Amino acid sequence: MNKKRILISVACSIALFGVGYATGWIFKKHKKEEILGTLRIDNSDPDQPNALFLELGVPVEYISSKKTIHLRVLNESYLRK
Repeated sequence: MNKKRILISVACSIALFGVGYATGWIFKKHKKEEILGTLRIDNSDPDQPNALFLELGVPVEYISSKKTIHLRVLNESYLRK
């Protein structure tokens, strides 16, 4: 009888883990990560440090109210060689 209870407990634990994992995966897929701007990295001049340019698609006040944001990163050489 004791082995039967242990088996049922293990089966229930595995089932609950599966339900929790599936629920988290579904919520993550439906949550859209809003990209708020672009961070451009200019590596045109090898003798100078890379230049960074931040292009925002929203006002600074909106970003200052957030704890984290998502940016697109473009690493390019803007000068022709």
